[in-house]
Order: sequence, then structure tokens, then C-alpha cells
Amino acid sequence: MPLVEAGAHADASLARWPWPRWAWLVPAVAVAPFLVLLPLAFPQVDDFCFGGLWQEHGLVGMLALFYRTFVGRLFANTVIALPFIGAEWSGISLLTAYRLLCGLVFGGVAVLAFWTVRTVFPRARGAERLFLGLALLAAMAGGSPSPNDLYFWVSQIGNYTIAAAAAFAIMVALWVRAERGAALPPALVAVIAVVGFVTAMATEMSGAVLFVVVCGAFVRRWLEPAAPRQPVAHFVILAALVAGAVIVAVAPGNAARMSVYGQSQGLVVGAFTSIPMTVVRLLNHLYLRAVSPALVAWPVIVALATAYYDRGAAPSRPAWPVVWLPLATAIAATAAALWIGQIGMGQFLPPRARGHLHFILLAGLTMTTAAATRAYGDQVRRWAVARWPVLTCRRVAVAALVLIVLAPNAIHAAWTATVRRPSLAAAIDARFAALEAGRGQGAPLVLPALPPGWPVVIGDIGEAADHWPNACLARFYRLPSVRIGASGG
Repeated sequence: MPLVEAGAHADASLARWPWPRWAWLVPAVAVAPFLVLLPLAFPQVDDFCFGGLWQEHGLVGMLALFYRTFVGRLFANTVIALPFIGAEWSGISLLTAYRLLCGLVFGGVAVLAFWTVRTVFPRARGAERLFLGLALLAAMAGGSPSPNDLYFWVSQIGNYTIAAAAAFAIMVALWVRAERGAALPPALVAVIAVVGFVTAMATEMSGAVLFVVVCGAFVRRWLEPAAPRQPVAHFVILAALVAGAVIVAVAPGNAARMSVYGQSQGLVVGAFTSIPMTVVRLLNHLYLRAVSPALVAWPVIVALATAYYDRGAAPSRPAWPVVWLPLATAIAATAAALWIGQIGMGQFLPPRARGHLHFILLAGLTMTTAAATRAYGDQVRRWAVARWPVLTCRRVAVAALVLIVLAPNAIHAAWTATVRRPSLAAAIDARFAALEAGRGQGAPLVLPALPPGWPVVIGDIGEAADHWPNACLARFYRLPSVRIGASGG
């Protein structure tokens, strides 16, 4: 099945679905380890710092304390406290509450993936929709820079995962309606404004990312003759985003946090001096994304699926800005986030923060790839088959499947999940049983170290009792000190 049959219309090669009906099993293999490991998630590192302060001051007191002294991320800090609040109010164990929240967030991302497929490919049905949804979920999860942080650690779920998923959903909703010339109903505007306002308080960059996305969607409406412009609706959304971002930006604790990173030169000076390194960081980030197998696989899948569902339709010839605007907007939003990170920390954003940007890039790639396929798909297929006659749609489709399972994080998670899961489960259960038994007893506690090399173990406590994760853990359980034994016991 060559990309273009000789003497045939360009879409003849895609008269059949490019993948076998069982193809959904391939992305399922990449996603399955996350489902296996989610029941092993447990509070760690700075989770207990938030839990201890909530225990002592209540939610409002904890938020106020952090806002004054360290960070203004009101939404993220609230999410981090939720497992502790849920365990206290419901009577379930802290481990259960923590794992429920991690599972709900991963489930929400899965729902987002299938909703996106239904929105972008409304003609997909049955096994086709299942394959596309799982492939997008594999790109979101296994293809991200640090999936361990984004799905197994509530501290980063609050900071990045929820905000990233919200930004992805808002971008798809706004851009698809603009592309189809559909108006934004008042209810949708209100939902986007509220969600945007709340998630803009997740981190210093989350509001800026959404601001660029909404501005790009407004420009897209001006490029679509059939789309109502709706400036008031976009202004309402942008105003909500600005309000949320300002609440984070004016927090008194930001100055203390910036000083930790040595960024005390002032915002105005920092804004200008950070531009050159921001360009370097952006190029580095885009390169790292370009060599991520699961991320590369998804645009290939989108291109083949778009060509299949649009077969027989007259090729569209939109102006080039219409085709490339989604990707350009995603890159601009990424640059804004990296710039803010450079100002605040003077360094490349950590992988967990770049996971947020991964979602935005994925959304932009999805819509640009679909638009480019409709605009240039026939030309590209003719050019490709002329240069490489052996190239077929089926072979390209198989290559995309291989790329999905080549994701290093997914392979690593699969190995740990299938081979060593029981040993970690027993170690985690034993640790928290010992902590609960020693709660408030007044005796120092020495714990065995957790098995190393696990995706769900973000960072263990140390041998020094005054190490800050140890101190936070001891504070929450009302212990004089907690440490790891020098020989693991």
C-alpha cells in the first residue's frame, strides 16, 4: 500500500484504517505500568512539610504562612494538602487518600485524552477511538520529561499536572471551535474563566502559558472568516487569568524564594538579562522533545488518522499562518514559561515543570499536524513516494507503534512494575505502619531505606535527622526525629 498509488487519487492509499484492529494493545502496554504503579504512590519529600503545617495551622493558616514566607501558589498548595485533609475527614488511611488523588488525576488525564480524540476526530469509532485515545495518553504520560513526578507525587500534581491538563483542554476547546467557526457559548466562557483563574494560581508560569494560548485562539478567530470574533468573551477569560497570575506574583514570599536561587537582582534587570538564556533554554527544550519517541509518534498518528478520515474530501488550502499558528502559539507559551523560570530561578526549569510545557507542545502539535495534513498531505505523500518508493502507509503506521513503546520511561516503569513491585509495596506498608505506631510516642524513629531505583520513590529521607525532609516527616508524626539507619535498618 504505497503512500500514493500510481495513477490514483492521493487518498486511495488510505482507503483502509492504517493500523490493525489490535493496535490499541501497543499504547496500552506503554500506559499499563502507570496503572500498576499508582497503587504504590505515597507521600514523601515536601508533602509532609505541607501536611505538618496544615495539621498545626489549618488550611487557611497554612496558605497564609506560605504566601507570606515562601511561595504564592495558592492552588498548588491547596492540592498538596488534600490527601491529609481527606484522610482526616474521612477516616481512611493517609496512604489510601494519597493514592486516590493520584489515581483521580491520572484518570482525569486519560479522560482528557479520549475527549481530545473525540473532539479532533469526531468520526472515530470503536477500536479506532480506543487506539487514538491510548496513543495520546501514552504521549502525555510516557512521553513527558518526568512522568514520575507528574503522576506519583502530589506536590508536583498540584504544581504542574492539573494546570497542564487544564491548559491542554482549554487550548483544544478554544482552537477547535475557532477552526470550525463556532461561537463560544457564555457557559463555556465562564467555565474557562473560572478554571483559568484557579489554575493560574498553580505556579508563576501557569497563568502566562494560558494567557498566550487564549491570545493565540483569538488571533485564530480573526483568521477564520466564518468565526465570530467575540472580543468580550476573550477579554473576560484573559482578565481572569491576569487576576490569578497577579495573586501569585505579588506574594511577599516570592522575594524569599528568589533569594534561595540567588535571584536578588530585581525583576526589571532580571527580565532583560534572562532573554538570551531563555532562547538557549527554548532550543534545548525543543530538541529534547524532538528526540522523545512517544512525542514523535503522536504527530505521525495524527497525520495518518487525519488523512484517513478526510479521504475523498477536497484538500483545504488555508493560509500558512492558519496551519502553523497552533504550534507557534505553543512554542511562544513555552518561551514565556522558560523566561519566567529564568527570571525566578536563574536556571533551566526542572523536568517536572517542563512536563507542563510538554502538554502545551502536544496540543499545538496535534492541531498543526491535522491542519498541515489537510493542506499539504497529498503533496507530501507524492513527494515521499517519489523519493522512497518502498515507503507505505502501513510501514509508517508500524513505525509509529514502535516509537510508542520505545519511550524510556515507559520501558523502565514496565520493568519495575512487573519484576519488583511486591518488594516495594511491603517496604512502604512497613514504613507507614512504623510511623503510625510511633506517632506521638516521644521516641526517635529509625527506619529502613526504601529499595532504590523505583519510579514512585521521588526522594527518600536521609540518615541525618536534621535533613529537612526528615524534619517535616517527624513534625507531622509528632516525633523527636526520624532517620534512615546507616545500614538500611
